[in-house]
Amino acid sequence: MCGVCGCTWVDPEAVRLMADSLRHRGPDVAGLWEDEQVSLGHTRLKVIDLSATGDQPMVSDDGQVVLVYNGEIYNFRELRTELQSLGHRFRGTSDTEVFLRAYEQWGHEAYRRFNGMWAAAVYDRRNGTVTLSRDRIGVKPLHFCVLEKGIAFASELRAILTLPGVSREIDQEAVDLLLSAQFVPSPWTLFRQIRKVEPRHYMVWHLRERRLERHCYYEIPQYRPIRDRGRLIREGRELFEDAVRLRMVADVPLGAFLSGGIDSTAVVAVMKRFTPADQIHTVGVGFDLPGLDESPYIELAGRELGTRQHLLPFRVDDVERLLEVVAEHYDEPIADHSSLPTWILCEETRRWMTVALSGDGGDEAFGGYSSRQVVVTFQRLRRIPRPLRWAAHEILRRVRGYDWSKVGRLAEALRVSLLPAAAFAGELGASMVYRPSVYRRWTRERLEELLRLSGGNLVEAMLKFDIYYNRLGDNYAAKVDRMSMAHALEVRSPLMDYRLMEFASKVPVDWKISSRDTKIIFKEMLRGEIPDAILDRPKHGFAAPLSAWVGQNLPRIERSVKTLHDARVLSDAWAEYLRKEVLPKPGTPYAKELLKRVVFLAEWHQRWVVRA
Repeated sequence: MCGVCGCTWVDPEAVRLMADSLRHRGPDVAGLWEDEQVSLGHTRLKVIDLSATGDQPMVSDDGQVVLVYNGEIYNFRELRTELQSLGHRFRGTSDTEVFLRAYEQWGHEAYRRFNGMWAAAVYDRRNGTVTLSRDRIGVKPLHFCVLEKGIAFASELRAILTLPGVSREIDQEAVDLLLSAQFVPSPWTLFRQIRKVEPRHYMVWHLRERRLERHCYYEIPQYRPIRDRGRLIREGRELFEDAVRLRMVADVPLGAFLSGGIDSTAVVAVMKRFTPADQIHTVGVGFDLPGLDESPYIELAGRELGTRQHLLPFRVDDVERLLEVVAEHYDEPIADHSSLPTWILCEETRRWMTVALSGDGGDEAFGGYSSRQVVVTFQRLRRIPRPLRWAAHEILRRVRGYDWSKVGRLAEALRVSLLPAAAFAGELGASMVYRPSVYRRWTRERLEELLRLSGGNLVEAMLKFDIYYNRLGDNYAAKVDRMSMAHALEVRSPLMDYRLMEFASKVPVDWKISSRDTKIIFKEMLRGEIPDAILDRPKHGFAAPLSAWVGQNLPRIERSVKTLHDARVLSDAWAEYLRKEVLPKPGTPYAKELLKRVVFLAEWHQRWVVRA
């Protein structure tokens, strides 16, 4: 895993400063390269091919193609064999060289052949272009900024912010999205002048014309359910095993996160097929609050699987310290309170390994969230004849209105059921909470696309929304990327293998999630592989005890709202809503979550705008 950076002008000192800001991502080797048009920088964390033949920037034999790349191409061995059959000769054994030669052979079509996570820049001197690309899910980050001199890019915002002339003007639309969704989706960033390359896309900067083109190289799979349970279980098991196998290739120590949940336990169970269990280090985090603590299940999983287990505690007293530490590594915040225990998890994990496998992605692909069970119920509600829904809505609205009571929530659900299905994600709850127009528009445009790909099935569309736009990529994967790379730790997620995501589009929705159960077919795939006590336990999220801290610091948060409003980070609408509806009612479900997001935004603003 690495840090990449560069610009389309000659300034070796600027690129050196950019690379220096990314040394936490790649502490082993730093490399710089330039010609009369482009300057490139790279910081390397050695994982595959520890020799100098894997160093970057990497230049083709004829000197015409130069690559800086962050990530892993898991099927690089298979691609290497194919490229050798086409006449390519290799200097080393790294996946980086496979990326370079695949681009030489197939150009931008190479991205479709990669099974991996990556953010890359390819300078092609033959046609005078610099191409920026990201993997299908967006596991690895890549930012860019168009300036007077040309385009600059980097793995993290902090590197671009070292360049003179880059504005720190806040994009209030991005703030709206952060507070609404807990993250800033591509292509936005919190800085108006800087943008993200979108997952599944590549962007081509033409040096002579100073023109930027955007291309999508991967289509989200259509929902084509197959009602053959035995076939699906066999195919799913084979794909999952292969996804784990591919991610176990490394020339450095490799282990896994272990939470005691279904997904991480399943990953470790499959790892045992390829290496002895007593050689696998697993790391988990427990909490000093009973409602959050999973320690008994972590210990059970480690004991049953026979791994070398490491379990460390997270204490409520850690919150204050970690908020500041995490803000230092969130040059754009992901307002997810699990960031705090994830920091501790990664810090401890790095003591034992350089590469860790995780269970991220299973809930999104196979329907593991209780919030998506609500969609199952909502879709049934929409089957009631529209006149009856309208009449019931009018009665409940007049009797109770919209509030957090059961009757109030039903009135709100009926209201949304009368709107187009694509309005679901952005409108549900909008009568009780503030929903900015940018958030409604963002969700609606994406759900319209996903409903077409899902045959009108709202549950399937929402699961796809979680995979390709909402929970993964710029959200959960970005959180893990920042927290792990702060410790020079590479995290790989077998359940985010694009083949498993495509496989999930063949599983009937009612075999994934129902109003009574979640991850139905995935559990059947794993029955007998992991302990029933873990397989049948209710889902337990990975969260920090931040609610207690928020409740003890309301005056501080109120001051933060004023500071953010005065600095024009918060719009008038957000400031008014927070002051009138959220701060006076901190115990309501939405207020608890929103106040946490304000805390992350305030910590980020203090570190990356005020102190900067």
